[in-house]
Amino acid sequence: MLAGSAGSAAAAAPTAARAGASARIQVTGSVIPGACTVQLASNGTVDYGRIPRTDITDDEPFRLAVRNIQFTVGCKGPMTIKVSARDENPGTAVLGLVPGEDHFAFGLGRVNDTNIGQFRIQALPGTFFGQDASGHTAAVDILHASASDSANARQPSWVRTERPYFWSSGERRQSFAEPGTLVPGSYRSVTGAFQIETYITFRSQLPDGNIPLAGLATIEIVYK
Repeated sequence: MLAGSAGSAAAAAPTAARAGASARIQVTGSVIPGACTVQLASNGTVDYGRIPRTDITDDEPFRLAVRNIQFTVGCKGPMTIKVSARDENPGTAVLGLVPGEDHFAFGLGRVNDTNIGQFRIQALPGTFFGQDASGHTAAVDILHASASDSANARQPSWVRTERPYFWSSGERRQSFAEPGTLVPGSYRSVTGAFQIETYITFRSQLPDGNIPLAGLATIEIVYK
């Protein structure tokens, strides 16, 4: 917000008092960041079609084929871009299907009070590129930090990660940097692939009948 005021008053005459009046001019407005747009290929949908129940075993979770979704953020000017994901079906992930990594688990929905499985979202390393202010495009590193740092006005502690999975709670953010650095860069666009890994729980734990997969996540983009 830029604000200011200006005004004037007549100087008092040395020999006689004068009646007078004054008025103010106020200047207001706001400086806003340039807009960014987000695109996900196939409208962000991964469709596994019809899955035969007989393909699922009783002694281990069933891992479906890994799928990739192309992700693009485009901005009118160079921006520092941060990305997080949040599970829109919280409490429906079957935990323990990937031991020790429940914080990555997004729910696949629930049928007859039974959770069906989980899916995970990873910003796939090696697929991300950023375009800088001059229009030069180059590979970028993926960084991550606590989202609560920004919310509490603390400087995020960014670290490089070789396994950039999103936390389903939205508590971790990812950003992009020139290779070898730990400071998020400013880019006019960032492109890459989100990798989706999906697991269905043991067949013996599934309810009878048709079982829809109903996973849903929101990808949130913060830029400045």
